[in-house]
Amino acid sequence: RNYKWFIILLFGFFIAFVVWLSIGSPRIEYAYARLFSLPIIFPVVYILIKKPILIPRLFKFSLVLLIFVLLYEIIAIRLQHWTFPGEYSSLIGLFGVNIPLEELILWVILGGASLAAYFETFVDDLK
Repeated sequence: RNYKWFIILLFGFFIAFVVWLSIGSPRIEYAYARLFSLPIIFPVVYILIKKPILIPRLFKFSLVLLIFVLLYEIIAIRLQHWTFPGEYSSLIGLFGVNIPLEELILWVILGGASLAAYFETFVDDLK
């Protein structure tokens, strides 16, 4: 039942991305934070307001995922699988690598909670 809303949401993000690319990818200051803040933070806030009983479940899942994502991030940067040459609010030094604050907050810390919130909303029906 909620799959159709998930598909509509994904389709909306896809259309917005295609439109953004079609206008020549304008230079946006702090683009990483501006483009990814809403889709990552909104579902977490939605669960916090709509179903606070699910907060422990989101927290547990986030904590487990945080360990693996942070480890993957550090290894990938050390092996130069990617770099962060753009404009970021600040860089945080962890275990000998510099990770942008936006990356740390949006993907490493809130990524798992966001994933769990999307699952609870669109698949598990907030049970």
